[in-house]
Amino acid sequence: MDVSRMDESTIKVLIDANLYDLGVVQKTFYWYLKDYAVTVKPIPENNIQIVLQKLEVPLTNSDIENLIIRMKQDLFDFTLRNRIHLETKNVRDLIIAKAFSNSDEFDEIPPGTLRDTVDENKFN
Repeated sequence: MDVSRMDESTIKVLIDANLYDLGVVQKTFYWYLKDYAVTVKPIPENNIQIVLQKLEVPLTNSDIENLIIRMKQDLFDFTLRNRIHLETKNVRDLIIAKAFSNSDEFDEIPPGTLRDTVDENKFN
């Protein structure tokens, strides 16, 4: 993450697009809109550029230091949320299919027993 001051109320942040998905970056910086005007755009060389302009008062050096810490934490948080979302997609789809099914199609008991995961009876 590379952070540079553009003027007294604006900073530019460059993030490696190989580390963070554009959607994750957009979700992260959505939460900054209360205090900042935010622009997020992909740029060449696999980077994402974020421009944050403070809405009310100029940015102090202390504000920038705190903002960098917050950005790193928030990017990590939303990256993890995205990963969990992707990894649990099939489970959510199955739960939704079961909840909205009109028949007992998903109520069938699978063959075999829970204790016999290899189905030993097949081999005897």
